[in-house]
Amino acid sequence: MHKALETRYAEQPDVVFLYVQTVFEGASLNTYAAGLGDLDRHEVRGSYGFDPGGDRRPVTMGMFRTRGTPWSIVLGPAGKVLSSGYTRDTERLVAAIDQGRAR
Repeated sequence: MHKALETRYAEQPDVVFLYVQTVFEGASLNTYAAGLGDLDRHEVRGSYGFDPGGDRRPVTMGMFRTRGTPWSIVLGPAGKVLSSGYTRDTERLVAAIDQGRAR
């Protein structure tokens, strides 16, 4: 799904992909290195962030009210959330990205 999106927007510098590993369970398995391995396995090349959570809920989960994996968030140019949800629907994400670019 995300590889297809990266390919679709490869020549669009205003579209940026950031993948964040949020550790809300399984901390011994969901490590920084494991997240990088997931990106390699899925052949995506966006930027990578790691939110370990620890004794607290991961910050990104609180900020964006995420609840699972894969959770996709599309932000507009001003940082407004255009789409946020548990989805594997590429066309839904394309519509949100294009909506943000049209503004």
